[in-house]
Amino acid sequence: MNVREVLAGENRRAAIMGVFGIPAILALLLFRLLTGGDSGTLAAPVVPALGTVVVPPAAGTPTPVPPPSLPIDPSQFRDPFCPLVASVPAPGAPPATCAPRSVPPGQQSVGLQDIFGEGGILLARMHVGTFTYPNLRKGDTAPGGLRVVSLAERCGEFEMAGVLFPLCTGEQTSK
Repeated sequence: MNVREVLAGENRRAAIMGVFGIPAILALLLFRLLTGGDSGTLAAPVVPALGTVVVPPAAGTPTPVPPPSLPIDPSQFRDPFCPLVASVPAPGAPPATCAPRSVPPGQQSVGLQDIFGEGGILLARMHVGTFTYPNLRKGDTAPGGLRVVSLAERCGEFEMAGVLFPLCTGEQTSK
């Protein structure tokens, strides 16, 4: 089988790619090997100055440990369910509270998102820290230690850590 037969017929494309592609790939690999690769990402070797004696640490000597990083306060994270650009709420709809929650260290934010009636019972939708509790009624205690003392149409009274405080729809505080 000669070259003319290989370049003709069904395998013509494969043969042409092999004839031109393999030498091009080999040339690029050879070029990278001879030029030392990508020298922009390699660090220069560290060479001590003349007269400097490098002594490895003795066995049993503790290596210095970097200080731990500061803890991240999760209440400072952006709420992923709030849009970056807020739209105008529909008339009569409660405003969406998507402002970043600034809470002093050691405390958590407590907010009343909405009070609504269901089956003749008033229910509150609240958040404690990063958790949202959708159906709290008078007398309920949320896992964060929040107790619902009383609910009215737009406001309620709540207790957390033995402290009573009022909240109205859309308000939040730190406890």
